[in-house]
Amino acid sequence: MNIKNLLFFSICAFSLAGCVSVPLPADKSPYKKEIDNDYNDVWTAAISTLTDLNLNIDNVAKESGLISLSNNLPVNHSRQNRLFHDYAYCSPDSSFFSNHRLKARNSIFLRKVDDKKTSLKIVSSYEAVAKNNWDNTDFKIDCVSSGEFEKNIYEGILLKIKPIKTE
Repeated sequence: MNIKNLLFFSICAFSLAGCVSVPLPADKSPYKKEIDNDYNDVWTAAISTLTDLNLNIDNVAKESGLISLSNNLPVNHSRQNRLFHDYAYCSPDSSFFSNHRLKARNSIFLRKVDDKKTSLKIVSSYEAVAKNNWDNTDFKIDCVSSGEFEKNIYEGILLKIKPIKTE
């Protein structure tokens, strides 16, 4: 192999090395927990928690236990060339994009297990929307849940409910 071919293959190899994509972490949705408290108390705490977080609630159906949310959240920073919000990890490399926004869709399901227990399930989907710096067009980027939103909701509910008194 002559030096020109070796140089050509070396340049190609180094160029392609920068294009290798690192996989996203595992999606943390759906998130499932059981809460040791009455359904009505958990429902009230869930609505209160979402209101405290200033989240847009689209649908509330207490009888079926469904709360639907959709929100646009700013992406606060980039880590290792990936869009990142506390609630989601996104791909691909975000260095060519600006004005990132994260579209979040969340469904919260509450179900009475018994008089003293309620199940919580949160299903989340995220999509980043950014401006392409080259032609100023919108670009959509798929994302996966980091589990932080779900954890914040669960912990917020726990802080608001009254413990069941045992006799």
